[in-house]
Amino acid sequence: MSLLPAPLLLLIALRFRAVVRMFLRSMRTLKGVAVAILVSLGIVVMVTPALIAAFVPKPVPSPEILAMQARTIALLPFGLLGFVLLALVRTSGDGALAFLQAEVDFLFPAPFTRRQLLFYKLAQRVLPLFIVSLFFSLWARNLAQSWSSAWVGLLLSLWFIHLASLALALGGQMLGTRRFARWRWALAILTVGLVVVGVMLARGGAEASSDRSLLSMAEAFANSSLGRIVAAPTTPFARVITSTSVLGDGLVWVLLALLVNASLVLVAVRLDANWLEAGAESSRKLADRVEEMRKTGGFGGGGKALVGLRLPMFPRLGGIGPLAWRQCVTGVRQGARGLVLILVMVAVMVAPPLLTSTGQSWSVALRPLGGIVLAYMSLFLPQILRLDFRADVDRMDLLKGLPVAPAAVTLAQVLVPATLITALQIPLGLTLNVTLSWGIPHLPIWIPALFLGNLLNGALENLAFLIWPVRPSRGAGVQLAMSQMLGQIAKMIALMIGLGLAAGAAAATYFAAGSSVVAAAGSATVVLLVEAATVVALMTRRFARFDPAMEQASEG
Repeated sequence: MSLLPAPLLLLIALRFRAVVRMFLRSMRTLKGVAVAILVSLGIVVMVTPALIAAFVPKPVPSPEILAMQARTIALLPFGLLGFVLLALVRTSGDGALAFLQAEVDFLFPAPFTRRQLLFYKLAQRVLPLFIVSLFFSLWARNLAQSWSSAWVGLLLSLWFIHLASLALALGGQMLGTRRFARWRWALAILTVGLVVVGVMLARGGAEASSDRSLLSMAEAFANSSLGRIVAAPTTPFARVITSTSVLGDGLVWVLLALLVNASLVLVAVRLDANWLEAGAESSRKLADRVEEMRKTGGFGGGGKALVGLRLPMFPRLGGIGPLAWRQCVTGVRQGARGLVLILVMVAVMVAPPLLTSTGQSWSVALRPLGGIVLAYMSLFLPQILRLDFRADVDRMDLLKGLPVAPAAVTLAQVLVPATLITALQIPLGLTLNVTLSWGIPHLPIWIPALFLGNLLNGALENLAFLIWPVRPSRGAGVQLAMSQMLGQIAKMIALMIGLGLAAGAAAATYFAAGSSVVAAAGSATVVLLVEAATVVALMTRRFARFDPAMEQASEG
């Protein structure tokens, strides 16, 4: 009996063809053509430098490049191990494989065995992993010895992470949800604890040299016996990526990596878990997540509500209060997921200077990044919160039918995210001003300008959405990303013009008023107030003319 019958292979091919057909069909409209042009330009801009760096012959590597490659060889297994631990923490035992509802309706009653359906789900990941590994291999080429080795190594690594997640989920079904949750957290904490203890023990070796950064300590631990034991499962994949030739010094590591992946497939096949019976429940959860992504853009929602937090009803204020209260309640119901995403993003930005700082204090290492973090929060937190028209795209008819003026509706949609973002930035900015020794005088007087800047940013995003409503659609991820990129480019141009005018007014007032910071802040606040009011007025006009029956949100 074949592990993957011809009908299932045909179904996989038809699904990929449907994605291509969906993209080609979208190009029949002016918006689709614009997105396709942006896709092409984006690919050219991103891939061309990587292609040049990957295939243009390089001179003899400098000692710094050789040291970086040696450090990459030592630390790469721990990077892959981190992805495995992340998959372990995120994997639950209540649904190992998520099937679409149509697959549950038509494939489960069909004459296919459990093993054939398992390989059907595994085969669906082949082409996406090939494309993703090919894309990232162009950037990995700068630290790898060979492009082919980087591609093969990344492909095997992605397969390893996927198969490890599958095997862990199947094992979790056998252990039970609660027991598996305890074991997976215990295993993750134990592994991280071993790495932390090993790095601390390796401090002596790092302190003997002139380089006393955390990165050097981690490299010393990676070269120790304990470090090699901890990173043993992922070492073959890292060695394939950093080998000079797949068929040369990387051949043995390729065979070892294939052996590890084959072992994981065998484990998945041998585990007699009830994943097929749980497929219906998994498909229901997948459908709920897709619907949530359509409404929130994939960031908000789905989290647990913040325990014990209850919001009193706001004053009416012509209808603004109740609508703003509803948005705040939605933010509370989203739980801590948004805050976790913020912390992760900030940690990704903060970690490199902390790891590479040698001898200098952490405040000096982080000083240039403080302002970047605050600007990052203003630009991208609205994408995470989405407490505006983008989340209410399916309730536009209800919003237009409320006995409230259109101006009140538009104000309520942009006031809440701007207020929340500013409330997060104020204590962070005041703290960074002291701890990082920025020395910015009269920092609190810039708070109104900060709030109006956040309001302007959110208003521009909502205005772009009302002009071109786009929401996520399953199966068109690249098109969605490029559609959002088109809107972001237009928004960034308008935002830079607006902020540039405010900055110019502040600078002119500062010199005209005899170096008065208060006058400069007041001038910037007035300019931003006029700009935000103008964009909100345009939003109001567009919302008043928005016809939910005619202007459906396109599937990006």
